[in-house]
Amino acid sequence: LGIHYDTPPELIEQFCMRVKYLISQEPAAAQDTIQVAFNGFADSTLNILVNFPLAVFDPQEELSRQQKIFCEILEAAKEMGVIF
Repeated sequence: LGIHYDTPPELIEQFCMRVKYLISQEPAAAQDTIQVAFNGFADSTLNILVNFPLAVFDPQEELSRQQKIFCEILEAAKEMGVIF
């Protein structure tokens, strides 16, 4: 995820924790492999790594669960004032 450079460090940390929490609520997420962390500076964004393997074997189910999580992340960003 790429967020605005003017995002305060405290908000970055809170957002990362919230995203990790949201992902951890997904039953199919491999809990010990969820990664969410501020991991770099790009030309126009601060980058946040979001990695979460899902233990599902049906591609459509995987896409559906990913979409649910992605929409929850967008909603959390909106609530917290995080701008992509």
